[in-house]
Amino acid sequence: MTTRSAPLRLHAWTGAESRATGTWRVFDRAHRLRRAGSALGLGAGIALLMLPIPIVHFAGVPGGLLFGLVAAADQFATPEILREADGACPHCDTAQRFLVGTGLRKVGLPTQVFCKQCGKPSTLEAPAA
Repeated sequence: MTTRSAPLRLHAWTGAESRATGTWRVFDRAHRLRRAGSALGLGAGIALLMLPIPIVHFAGVPGGLLFGLVAAADQFATPEILREADGACPHCDTAQRFLVGTGLRKVGLPTQVFCKQCGKPSTLEAPAA
């Protein structure tokens, strides 16, 4: 697993803008397989927990297995995840690190982030071409 950085911009609803640098976690094939296996195991665990429960197991077991398969496919298909962005808030000009993702799901651009100083929202976007 490696990381990569790329320029981004922070856009405020007032029209103010500032620059930011985004950091992505890049997953190799082996790490994506481990993540997919964990998701599949979670789905199988849910199915096993539902198995002894009367009536509920009719939907719970297939639902758990389906969840595991869908989550595993999503984890395997995710080559990278945006983790954080370093930049200045366009509202108050405070330099900070904006935490974007949890590391489990893809975060698409544009996405909304909040300033730790003033609490106002900004939109994190790809730079204009």
